[in-house]
Order: sequence, then structure tokens, then C-alpha cells
Amino acid sequence: MAFLCLLRTFILVLPLLSFPVSGKELSVVRQPNGFPRCVENINGHNLFFKWSRKPLTRIIYYAYSRVHCSNWKKRINVNWKTLDEETKSHLSDELRFELEQIAKKSNELREERTVSEFIDKRNITVFTRALNRELTPRFGAIFATEVFKELIERNPENTEFRKFVLKELRRNDSPSKPLTMWKDKIKLVVSFGLGWSADYGKAAPYYIRDFLSDIESMGLEVVYLDKNPFGMVKSNAEKMAPQIEDELRKDKSVILLSLCKGTPELLSALKDIDPALKSKIVGHVNLSGMLTGTFFADIAGSVILPKLLSPFMKVIPLNEVRTVGKMADATSYMKSTIIAETLSEVREATRHDMLTVNVTGAPLSDRVLKNGSPMSPVLKYNYWQKFLVSANDGFIELPHTLVPEELAPHQVTLVLDASHMLSDGFLEEFALAERETRRKIYQSILRFILKAD
Repeated sequence: MAFLCLLRTFILVLPLLSFPVSGKELSVVRQPNGFPRCVENINGHNLFFKWSRKPLTRIIYYAYSRVHCSNWKKRINVNWKTLDEETKSHLSDELRFELEQIAKKSNELREERTVSEFIDKRNITVFTRALNRELTPRFGAIFATEVFKELIERNPENTEFRKFVLKELRRNDSPSKPLTMWKDKIKLVVSFGLGWSADYGKAAPYYIRDFLSDIESMGLEVVYLDKNPFGMVKSNAEKMAPQIEDELRKDKSVILLSLCKGTPELLSALKDIDPALKSKIVGHVNLSGMLTGTFFADIAGSVILPKLLSPFMKVIPLNEVRTVGKMADATSYMKSTIIAETLSEVREATRHDMLTVNVTGAPLSDRVLKNGSPMSPVLKYNYWQKFLVSANDGFIELPHTLVPEELAPHQVTLVLDASHMLSDGFLEEFALAERETRRKIYQSILRFILKAD
């Protein structure tokens, strides 16, 4: 039996190991998919390539051999090494460029050297779901997110906002400073995402505790809107609206802050608020907004196991297990059709002169996976199962983490090399796993809204 399995594997890989023969000049021999597999006469040797099949990026390996490229039998015991910068420096510019594309999981080699050149040559002006679904299978999710980021930063306001945040981060001589000068004038009103609550205490996952600590370190009053952490969008919005009105009737102006599912709930709540009170809302910070459903929610109807398990999980005497059971039920409230219906009802929900700040995660590398993020299993599972094949933050397809411009024409966006969690990512050289980095980013966002240096 073992021999038959080995023989079947051998037959399957045989076509991949056979190469046409090129001349003695330096040249790349390609398979039909366009990938270079073998280069002849590099420093007197033939050079072979292979790569791992990892989520987000591929690892490129190389080996030198005196055997001919077409002699696949001699390749079985080749000593493979990771392609490093020193080895890469001996390759031609063209080959290095092609290998960089392969590392980004490109399935089709492009001619344009830069993302900017690619956008200009194809006259791309806006990043849409359709564009994302075209780019990702052709050029890889990393390249798709690079296009997403480039298009966002072609807006001068977004570029200035990013510079503003980075300027604060690069002030190494001073720690984050609470905005105490605004504590008598401004308050934060927070709409949590699915499963989040301010009263978890010590039992809360560390990223929830970190978020609460970071927000409360701003030096401003913080109000957490009371709602069902696992409830429906509309029912939560109805519960939140009078709470927001109560806060707006008080002395201080308000900056709204929403996470994930809390964003459509907040937008839905705003439609029922007295327009005269909305003038006291000076800004809205949207963190990883769920402006479409998650792929988990959209496939939940075809996955029977969560439905079978959730009634039992909710009665098991362990908080974590009951929470998972509630989460399984709550997926039905996060389908794309439900979120689309909610947004269609809130076209006039935001004041047009209110500044919206989007902070979104878009994996621009595999640093999130290497950083031990809690989102790593989700990213990997989604990749292997191919539930969502276009570039995404782990839950939500780009660009649907951003508030639609027709709802908030006055907006700026900051793109992080991160997952849906944000705190597992990076802004340039700064890791958001560091508390000081997160707090400086939050404070710079609030200062940007308040036009404070």
C-alpha cells in the first residue's frame, strides 16, 4: 500500500520536474504558469528554484547543480537553501524581480516594476471589491493590498494624516501624553464589536484589556455604549441611539469610536438621533469596521457543526465555551445581506462635515503570521479552505473595512500592515504589540481630529 501511494505521488510530480532545455546563454526556463524553475550557467552552474506554499507569501529556495535542467532524476537529493540577499545579488535584475513576485504568491508575472506604475498603466482610480477579486488570484493578496494602500495614499489628506501619526511615533524623546487639556470639553463614546464588553475584568482576553487600558489612558472621559455583545445590528442600534443622545445633551462634545460590528451599529443608531444634537459630534474613529459581512457569517448556513454544538456549548459551565457558543449563533447577524440592508437605511446617518478616521488592517507582508497573532489561525484557515480568496484582514474583504464615502465624504484612512485585530500589526517600523506605539497612534488620531499639535 505504501509503495502504491509513493508511486502515485511520483506520477503526480513527474510533470513538474521535467524541464525543456534552453541554450547555454543565461536564460529562464518557464512552466506554463510562467514561473522560472531553472536558470543555466550562473557562475558555471545550473541554478534550480522551488518555493513553499505558505499563506500570504512563499519562501524561495535555490540549489546549484552540475546536472542539466532537464535531468529531473538528479534533483531529488539536491541541497536546497533559502534564497538570501547575498545570493540574490548575483542574479540578474529581471530574475530578482520575477522571484520577488513569486514570493508574493503571484500566479501571473507582470511587467510593471512598481505598484504606482501598475496603477497608472491600467488607469486604476479606485479600489473596489471587483478589482480586489481580479488582482488577488493573479498577483497575490500582498500585491492587492499594496495597490489598496497606494490608491488610498494618493489622496493628499491621507498622506498628511499618515505623516502626522508617524511624526508622533518618531518622537523618541517623549512618552505618550494624555490629552488632559481637552478633558473638560471632549469625551469618547465607544461602540464595541462582536463579543466585546467593558466589564470582562481580569477574565478578558489580553487584547480587550489592552484596548480598554489604551483608550482610558487618553485622559478623556470614556463612555461605553450598553448593548448586547452578541445581539443583532438593528436591535443594538435601537438601544444605542438614546444613549448617544443623552451624552450629546450634556456639556462635552463627542468623538465616536467604533470597532468591527460596532461600526454599522453606530451608523444605524445615528439615523435616529436629533439632527440638532449631531453638531456636537466632532469626529468618528472607525477601527476595522465591518461594512460588509464576514466570510464566516456568509458560509455559516452551509456549516452544520456550529449549529449542532452551540446549544450544548452555552450550557457547559465554562465562560469561554459559552462565549464560543454565543459567537456561533451571532454569525447569523453578520451576513453580507444584513449589513448591506443596514447601510442602505443609513445614507443620511452621518453629518457631512464630521471627520471620519478609518484605521484598517491590510496584511502587506507575512509579519502578522510571524508575530504570533491570535488571528494567525483564522488567516491560515481561510487561506487553506479558500472561503475568501481576495485580499482581506482575516475576516473582512478589502475595501469593506472603510466607511463608504457616500456616508462620510470627509474622511481619512490609515493603513496598517495588520490583521483585523490591528494590535498585531505594524506601522512602518513600529509594532503595535508595543503599548507605547498603540497609545501614541490613538493620541495622534484624536489630536488630528481636534486639530491640536
